[in-house]
Amino acid sequence: MKFMEAIAKRIFQLMKDKHIDKMQFCDKINLSIEKFERIIRGQNPYLMTKEIKNIVRGFDLTLPEFFNSELFNYQD
Repeated sequence: MKFMEAIAKRIFQLMKDKHIDKMQFCDKINLSIEKFERIIRGQNPYLMTKEIKNIVRGFDLTLPEFFNSELFNYQD
């Protein structure tokens, strides 16, 4: 699994766990639904650190908490 795929899966996982839909989440982190859709489809290979931080903060997590998932335990 590639890094961007892992990020997308983690986002879906957290949205499901926290019962957040895409529109609510995009509003919360001030991100357009179009850009969010590109991120979760892996069509944004140049995801910026700022965007990752906003996504992580949107879940009220720290970066270590976000990346503390088996999704990121791979050799690629």
